[in-house]
Amino acid sequence: MPEISDSSGSATDAPTRFRTTRHFFIGAHATALCFWQKKDYNLTVDKPIVYAFLTADRVLREEGSHKFSVIGIFSNFILDEFPGIVAPWYIFISMVAAGGDHIAEIRISDSDGVDLFPPLVTKTTVDGEASTYDIVVPVNNLEFKHEGIHGVRFAFDGEELIRRAINVSKNPKEVPNAD
Repeated sequence: MPEISDSSGSATDAPTRFRTTRHFFIGAHATALCFWQKKDYNLTVDKPIVYAFLTADRVLREEGSHKFSVIGIFSNFILDEFPGIVAPWYIFISMVAAGGDHIAEIRISDSDGVDLFPPLVTKTTVDGEASTYDIVVPVNNLEFKHEGIHGVRFAFDGEELIRRAINVSKNPKEVPNAD
């Protein structure tokens, strides 16, 4: 069963704080949708704004400064055979949203529009008028059944804000004949 845990402490304790984690299962491994909230003073927004929406090999978060390092940004998977499971990877989203309660949703679908696993959905609360959020989603054991342009989509409060295409193709190298 997915689990939600919120941090304690006020937004004024530090400029960045851990906000929400929701755990999901993709394939055989657990995944966590993590929100980090940064207090933005004098920031007002009517609609959410996505600053970055990336797929990458790795996302690291520095302990002291809370800076993110997004390593190995990509938009292609090359597999030797289908179906095929890809190495672990990450989705990184940086956005700003108005204050209040919100629902964030991430979907990964194949070239036919069929979801590869149930949508990752979590509720979060933005304190104050507006805050910047960094969202990190590790994806493990994702299986692609066929080639094509697959999609990663991000929705906030039911409105799709952005999508990213992932090209999944077969490795063109020829396999030596076993004669």
